[in-house]
Amino acid sequence: MQVQAHGGGTQGEIGISRPALAQTGSAGSLGLPLPAGSRTVLTMENADGRRHARNVLAVAPGNPGAVRAYYQHLLPVQGWALQWARRVTGGDALMYQQGARTAEISITRNGIRSNVFLTVVAH
Repeated sequence: MQVQAHGGGTQGEIGISRPALAQTGSAGSLGLPLPAGSRTVLTMENADGRRHARNVLAVAPGNPGAVRAYYQHLLPVQGWALQWARRVTGGDALMYQQGARTAEISITRNGIRSNVFLTVVAH
């Protein structure tokens, strides 16, 4: 939900998302893989005009460095180009592009595992 002042009142916009069925091993129909042994916790699909996005939250085995290495090895082989990679508190953030699609990957520590949040946007 976004709210902002508008004239003498307030204007708000509400985004409506619909849960999608989880698919083991990939981030759904957009084809981003998850590391072997990952468990999908949540998937969501969003549409904003011509832009469509899919969000996937998964728990992956291994620490954030191992998950980062998995994506840095596999995605270029699949035609994804690295746009940037950053270390963030508790993990890593990566952005890749493949044609008109972008993928943002956030990896944070979850005990001996990692939380992986993927957002793939088709422009």
